[in-house]
Amino acid sequence: MSPSSPLISVIMAVYNGEDFVAEALDSIVRQKYTPMEIVVIDDGSTDSTARIVQDATMADGVTLRYVYQPNQGQSAALNNALGLARGEVIGFLDADDLWSEGRLDAQLVQLETSSNTEGAAWMVLGRMQFFVDGACVNAKDLDNANRRPYHHNLSAGLFLRRAFQLVGSFDESVRWVADWDWFVRAQEVCVPTVIVPEITVLRRIHTTNVTRQRESGARLTIQMIKQALDRRRAQDGVQK
Repeated sequence: MSPSSPLISVIMAVYNGEDFVAEALDSIVRQKYTPMEIVVIDDGSTDSTARIVQDATMADGVTLRYVYQPNQGQSAALNNALGLARGEVIGFLDADDLWSEGRLDAQLVQLETSSNTEGAAWMVLGRMQFFVDGACVNAKDLDNANRRPYHHNLSAGLFLRRAFQLVGSFDESVRWVADWDWFVRAQEVCVPTVIVPEITVLRRIHTTNVTRQRESGARLTIQMIKQALDRRRAQDGVQK
């Protein structure tokens, strides 16, 4: 990184997150990094999310921007936030998860803000540590998930803005787990990536997100595989 500290924009899309969002925001502020801005897009919450976010305490050098939008899905909320974010470095956090303490120290040193530097990383991925909060989860499955060397997850990564300029925005036809499709496209265009062994995000497993995974995971996987195949066929047609 350059000697001066770059502005980091931390993006959070939230929908009815009153149970966890205060703790999530606090985990960002406790990084003790400046300058940093937190951009929260409220995707049509009907609970007390707005009040909790707007009452959150920020540290010196950390600003918070809260924007409400009618419910459009996670991808639309993330795209809205990307359009508002001012930082050259972009981070993410789901409203029910936590950034691990000191995660930025491990990731920032791997990023290079000079676009002319050969081999510089535009994306740094770390590890997630899953923890159970009220859900019923198989202990062996949880242990296997925590043993992975890294995770393709927005909240576990740190990104240069140019990675999104290259890959594009989030597909708004994918209303949930928007990062699955984005990471597939990032691999297709070979975004320069570095892996760090540190745990960068604490992933909360609770009853609501477990239900969503079971109901939507298979359908979204099929959709994204089809879209990837369509892109490959289109590219092959152009090359011919």
